[in-house]
Amino acid sequence: SFNIHQDGTRLVFKEEENPQAKVMASARNDKLFTDGADLVQLAKEIRYVIGGTEEVAKNFRVIALPRNWITDPWTGLEEGEHPDKWDDRLPILVLPEEPDRLNECLGKWLKEHLQKRRNTVRFLLPRSGFTNAFYDRDLLILARAEMKAQEWGSQNPEYRKLQTKYQGELRDILKKRFDRFAVLHRW
Repeated sequence: SFNIHQDGTRLVFKEEENPQAKVMASARNDKLFTDGADLVQLAKEIRYVIGGTEEVAKNFRVIALPRNWITDPWTGLEEGEHPDKWDDRLPILVLPEEPDRLNECLGKWLKEHLQKRRNTVRFLLPRSGFTNAFYDRDLLILARAEMKAQEWGSQNPEYRKLQTKYQGELRDILKKRFDRFAVLHRW
């Protein structure tokens, strides 16, 4: 640890704990996030950035599809986000990556994974050249740092400041990531 020092034959703590170093060390430790909580946090932030205000939420249902959206899009999502629970709001499905051969891929995906209301779905696509958001290490580190800072916020007000900082950085990146819609032209 960075704050353990030798004093004679003993090891002692001489410096105050550095909250930012602690948060980032935890965020980089993959073993702390084997349950997928970091992926859930990232999806939550994507939904917030896209769906933000209540006015948008009244008209649209924003759903951030998981990392394996092509083969298994509904596992891991909250029950209310499954297609059989959709209400009259227009669904916006946020894709974590740009698929190869966009038209073919999305047409096949609609056929296999949506049985009703296929013509109401709007796909929000990331900019060209971006990898899958759930495999982007930088985004995951920021989501993890936000989670850990929030978790430890009751211990020290410095962690609450860090949570706000990392949340802001993550949201700024996500705001610039998605720039295109895909809509079904004909069935």
